[in-house]
Amino acid sequence: MAHAARGDAADAAGLPPDLPIVAFDFEPQTVDYMRQGRIKATHVQRQYYTGYLGPYIVYGIKALGLAATRQMLAPQLVDGTRFDLGVDVVPAEKVDAFYGFLDSIGAEQ
Repeated sequence: MAHAARGDAADAAGLPPDLPIVAFDFEPQTVDYMRQGRIKATHVQRQYYTGYLGPYIVYGIKALGLAATRQMLAPQLVDGTRFDLGVDVVPAEKVDAFYGFLDSIGAEQ
């Protein structure tokens, strides 16, 4: 189901408002449903790190070498080769704090 349509679909289906709905995006419509209490939490991909870390990894390889850079990244590597940025889980009551975090790292959502 696309974006916050989860909240719309739950309402249209007549599901009780206290039914916990968890989403997988941080779109404005999802945030609106979170503020209303209809969506209890959401999972957010760490897109803001994708563009940020790439140049640092390339620079690390050039400055430190591939082996040293790979060793530093080892805790986040999947299968020893792919970088896992992870996800953030944002409960409805932490929406403003998450926006504050995004602002603190200069990310635009």
